[in-house]
Amino acid sequence: MECSRCKHDATFHNFEFLSRTPSGETIFYTCPAKGKQREMTEDSILDYIAHMDEASSGGWYWIIDCNGLESFHMPSIAVLQKFLTLIQERYRFVLKHVFIMNINWKMNILLQMAKPFMKDQAKERLTVVKSKLQFFANGFDSHTISKLNM
Repeated sequence: MECSRCKHDATFHNFEFLSRTPSGETIFYTCPAKGKQREMTEDSILDYIAHMDEASSGGWYWIIDCNGLESFHMPSIAVLQKFLTLIQERYRFVLKHVFIMNINWKMNILLQMAKPFMKDQAKERLTVVKSKLQFFANGFDSHTISKLNM
């Protein structure tokens, strides 16, 4: 399934291929503030699912960059719960890890609100990155890491 909004405007969401790990797993990067979509709604969940379905042919990692994130980017609790439920059920075998970088207080609050809806396995696969060294520790190469602004 292809994201219908990005089919017409590739900059609508910011969900992009970044690199591959040495073992061949895909690394995707998203920075919501760089996309034209300003809020996460139930409809936008389907858009992200379309992107993730494209990604899920093999194992993959997701880097979420919070740089520029504002309150209007944040989903409601109901949308957040639905999104987390879908991700945990649909991608539990292929989504290897989620890294959150450049976290700000708004995303930190959202993360705290999300934790009650997350299974233990999902919590274990989530890292708030404070240094590029954490990417090295997870097997990312220097070329990939150099593309990240921290």
